[in-house]
Amino acid sequence: MPPSSKTGGPKRLPWGRTCASPPPAIAATLAETLLSRGISILDVGVVPTPLLYYALFALPVSGGAMVTASHNPAPDNGIKMAIGRETIYGEDIATVRDRALAFDRTPPPPFLGPRGSIKTESVRERYIREVATGIGTLPLFKGRPLRVVVDCGNATAGLVVRDLYRAMGVEADTLFEEPDGRFPNHHPDPTVPENL
Repeated sequence: MPPSSKTGGPKRLPWGRTCASPPPAIAATLAETLLSRGISILDVGVVPTPLLYYALFALPVSGGAMVTASHNPAPDNGIKMAIGRETIYGEDIATVRDRALAFDRTPPPPFLGPRGSIKTESVRERYIREVATGIGTLPLFKGRPLRVVVDCGNATAGLVVRDLYRAMGVEADTLFEEPDGRFPNHHPDPTVPENL
């Protein structure tokens, strides 16, 4: 049973998406399903997945959703889900799949409560500030200038990496910083040694 059975289901959640262009049907279907069931969406925008995870702790929410291909090719887009502050995986994902497939046979009863709403909610600056404050206190950052080279791989991290390193007092030279879901320079999969 997914964790939603423990929490009664989320009523408000952040959702985001990465730069790998999702098929419009995924985002539209997810939004309509949530809103029609009375769940309000805090749209954190196009962000790296860790920023959505941060939003689970920074905002008064009880779940989250990220439309992303993760480190897979863009056509493999899907939804990372969180109930409470924890992402679901394994058997819980299989249970969600089974419930969704069951809706094809027997739709859920109509939801009679108020429709959810969508509100834009940026947590980018808070995320950068808190990460920089936490990491910037490590001994590595004390007493000497630090310069790094970061290959963003045209992924969504390019939207925050320069400001994040600047906030930590680190000089960052970036490669392929501009997000482009086609990944024209190389696929941003860190598990592939050639990408490092």
